[in-house]
This record gives sequence, structure tokens and C-alpha cells, in this order.
Amino acid sequence: MPDPRIQYVLDGATIVANQQSSADKELIRWARARGLYARIDRATRWGNPFRVTASAPREVVVIQYLHWIATQRELLRDLPQLRGKVLGCWCAPEACHGHVLLGLITNNGWLPIDIAPKDGTRILLFRQSAKPAVRIGFWDRDRLLFHRNPPPTWICAGSGHEFAPDQLPTHWRPIPDLPSSPTQSAG
Repeated sequence: MPDPRIQYVLDGATIVANQQSSADKELIRWARARGLYARIDRATRWGNPFRVTASAPREVVVIQYLHWIATQRELLRDLPQLRGKVLGCWCAPEACHGHVLLGLITNNGWLPIDIAPKDGTRILLFRQSAKPAVRIGFWDRDRLLFHRNPPPTWICAGSGHEFAPDQLPTHWRPIPDLPSSPTQSAG
């Protein structure tokens, strides 16, 4: 009986598989034969630069990877290349950086707001609510222009105003690079 996860991949799902597990061999062999396999171990640019040690257990290393990849513009830009593929690592089914990548792919590259840069960098901000919205904004530690000793908060770059407490962003992503060349229309 074929691995049922094959149908998930055929339906466009992304799956994390263990490169050394006998339980994942059929899935990996099938995915490789169809160009639907991507290694994400340390031998690739997707690999986790942080290692599990006595002082850094698996959960810590996975969180370190999440924080690290949030700063890697090229990797975030290239995440769609992994969509709909079997991602090969050495840790699954244990928690690993492959699950971080899976979460980012599933959320189209949107990252949790608690790991957004707080150095004034302008980023895309998303608010998950009854009226979802995307804005360009930044974290302002100072806000001394209008207030005395204000608490730090997210600022909308377009208006210069802070987000209302009930409209704070929930996710973020880097502002994408501009196209490298203008599109030319045929005709």
C-alpha cells in the first residue's frame, strides 16, 4: 500500500520527512523521482546553524532557528520554492527547523509579531481580525515627538500614528525587493 502522504503532496501539501527513517524512504524516493524533494539539512542553505547541546535542548534550537530565519531576507523570499515538496531533514518526527519552515510556508512567509525587528526597520505588518489589514510599519521605542515617556509600540508608516490597542499587528514579513527590471507588455 502506498504511503498516504503521497496524496497530500499531490494535493499541494508540504511535508517534513526524515532522511534516515525507514518509514519515510518510500515517500522520499517517490518525491525525488518527481522533483518534489528538497533537502533542508545543514548541507543546504536551509539548514539550522544551531546545534542541540546539553545547554541548548531541541526546543531552544528550534526557536533560535525561527529567530535566525526571520533575519534572512533571501531565504524568506525563496520560501515558495519549498511549497508542495517533501522536506528532508534528520530530526523529524521530533521538533525541528523543518517544522519552522513548514509553518512559514503554510502562512505564506508571515512570521509571528513577537520576533519582528524592533530597531526601526520598516516591515509589512498584518493584523488578524474581523477586518484583516496589511500596512507598512515599524517599532518605535522613542515616540518622543508627541509624547513624554511613551511606551514603545508599532507605528503605521503611512500615517505616522500608532496602531490602536485593538488593531495591533499579529504577524510580519520583510518588505519584498523591487522587481529587477520593468515588465514589458507584448504588442
